[in-house]
Amino acid sequence: MESSHIREPKGQASDRDMNSNKTSQASEELQSNFKPELNEQLESHNQVVNALQSPEHEEEDVNETYYNFQLFLDQIQDARCAPLIKYTRSFLRNFVTQRAIWSATEQDKLIKDFKTFIYSKYKDFKPFSDLNKTELRNAEEGMEKLLTGKLYHHLFSPLLAERAKAAGIEADKEHLDDIEKDKMFIKKVAEFKFIEPTNLDISFQNVKRVKKFTSFASIELNKMNNFKAPRDKMVCILNASKILFGLMKHSEETGADCFVPLLIYTLLSGKIENLVSNINFIERFRYSSLFRGEEAYYLSSLQAASNFILKLDKKSLTIENEKDFDTKYEQNIENVKQDQLQKEKLLKETKQEESSNMLDDVSNMVMNKLNEFFIQDEPQKEKKKEVHHKANSKNEDGEVASMIKQLEAKEHQETVETLTSMFPDLDVEIIEDVCIAKKHRIGPCVDVLLTLSN
Repeated sequence: MESSHIREPKGQASDRDMNSNKTSQASEELQSNFKPELNEQLESHNQVVNALQSPEHEEEDVNETYYNFQLFLDQIQDARCAPLIKYTRSFLRNFVTQRAIWSATEQDKLIKDFKTFIYSKYKDFKPFSDLNKTELRNAEEGMEKLLTGKLYHHLFSPLLAERAKAAGIEADKEHLDDIEKDKMFIKKVAEFKFIEPTNLDISFQNVKRVKKFTSFASIELNKMNNFKAPRDKMVCILNASKILFGLMKHSEETGADCFVPLLIYTLLSGKIENLVSNINFIERFRYSSLFRGEEAYYLSSLQAASNFILKLDKKSLTIENEKDFDTKYEQNIENVKQDQLQKEKLLKETKQEESSNMLDDVSNMVMNKLNEFFIQDEPQKEKKKEVHHKANSKNEDGEVASMIKQLEAKEHQETVETLTSMFPDLDVEIIEDVCIAKKHRIGPCVDVLLTLSN
């Protein structure tokens, strides 16, 4: 189906059907630099690339990244918003009870239609009716996060398939296709993880730096599996992409025809689980008006890169020494087989346990806090519990706020540690100062640190 969820960057136009995992034909410039297999999947967005590297874009990025989910929770719990809670509660209940499994296309339409409806209702109820444009966008982001968080096990393909299997029913073809492509992607990455940047026509002089930066970018991409909201997953893609753009900006290579090969190498050098499922989740459930131009560009680029890998074979690569390549290929295949045998042995000997983390705890507490609103049907119950609820709510608010601060501090520390590994020649104190100045946003931090290291 044709996606209505992705807005094209300003000044660009293309005909895409992202849900069928196709992108428009590449420009003549890309055709002159890449193999035919890649040309079929890439889009040339050089105007976007130039805009993303401009100072004006960074200022715009700061203005548009305001996000406060806790503020939205406080607003939606305002007594004047009771009808909004009622609408949301009714939608969630109907979504999970009217049918065991919805197809991906049906889910897309149901959730998009409800968001369109509920967003239009914001103007009728305070405090939402009094919000400015930035605050209203935050409220829309909050509702999207709430909906996808509550329904995540019904929406995310790997989890939906597990639910369907447990219930003895079959998931729909679209969700099963996501999972099949996830498996194929992992298989292809294992098959070609040994390749060098030059096999993808990446001609950076400092190959060691390329490998280090792409490795950290792949770690950022894999963090998508830690989140349940389209926006949060999209932030992981933005962080990874800005690491690569920082590398490009401080090298001799620039432009979209350099970015996508770097992205492909990033995917091949990492262990990114559920990539296709994550891309399609964002595409299906990110509301169209919340998509910024750069997000659409990065998402379509990631999709082009993943599609290229799904079809990857020897003919798709630039190979100077066929004999040497074949030797490395055969050795890698043997290593993959041994790794698989070792993995199967470990699975038989040990039980796999899911470990809880602070992010899960915060998410669960926030969702549990809202559950009261979604299960209460009688006004009398609300009145009887009002005093008790206020006391508990105050304690819960404090606990959630404390955990959020701890999580934020942990994320900031991880950012510093990541950047310290990327820039071992710079003093940790300098890196910390840059992180504070740039509010721990990894893209701008990488840009400044590259300048200092050069």
